[in-house]
Amino acid sequence: MGSDPRSSGTSSNQYGLLKFIIHLTVLGGIFFLLIFFVIKTTMNQQNKKTINPTISPSVSSPDKLLKVHLTVFNTENELLDNVKVQFILDDAPPKSTFTNSSGYARMEITNRKDIDILLIKEGFKTIKETIDLERKQNRERQFVLERKPYLDNLSSVEGSRTFSPCLPSDELSEVKLIVLNEENEPIKGVRVQFIFDGAPVSELTDSKGYVRMEIPIIEYVNVLLTKNGFKTSLETINLKAKINETINVVLQCDCNT
Repeated sequence: MGSDPRSSGTSSNQYGLLKFIIHLTVLGGIFFLLIFFVIKTTMNQQNKKTINPTISPSVSSPDKLLKVHLTVFNTENELLDNVKVQFILDDAPPKSTFTNSSGYARMEITNRKDIDILLIKEGFKTIKETIDLERKQNRERQFVLERKPYLDNLSSVEGSRTFSPCLPSDELSEVKLIVLNEENEPIKGVRVQFIFDGAPVSELTDSKGYVRMEIPIIEYVNVLLTKNGFKTSLETINLKAKINETINVVLQCDCNT
């Protein structure tokens, strides 16, 4: 008996269908693996974005805040309260705080290598100090203020008015400055702050490096000069010896900035 051609055709069709199903299954598996790979890669990238900022704590952010701690004493090693501590910032207005009854003050500032501070208290000499913030960041610094000479705290009679070298009077004295660089060129935009026993006043130099300010009549005035790219300078001017004079002040370049 011969084979049934219909049976042979049916077997061939079944074999073809089986091959199609196998190919479809393989393609489906490959497609599934591709989708799985894409999803996993995307998730890994998102995880890296989330984890990376915390993986390397050794890299400091420029926006990180540093805490500066300090204590102020007098020359008798007594704690001084109500000392004005002014932090001089190149990229922002100065920030100030006052010491408490334990002579302690604290300030948070943006991350930087160092910072200049002023310590101001009535009856004491104003001083400027530079704090290195890269070494022992959380260490408490200690500073000592010297009293002004005894005669500086006494009022003397000059003509028909009372003149006090330390305490401002109601009259005004004109102070004129020209700020120059080391090449004897005028510097524009220097912030000149006049510091005395009262609220400090400040002004910016013009294109000729010139600034003029009227302040209460005193014998000495501390002048703080700040400008980005130059070293901060604290000058003490004898106003009695420099009456009606225009005073030249030279700022040194801060080559590390």
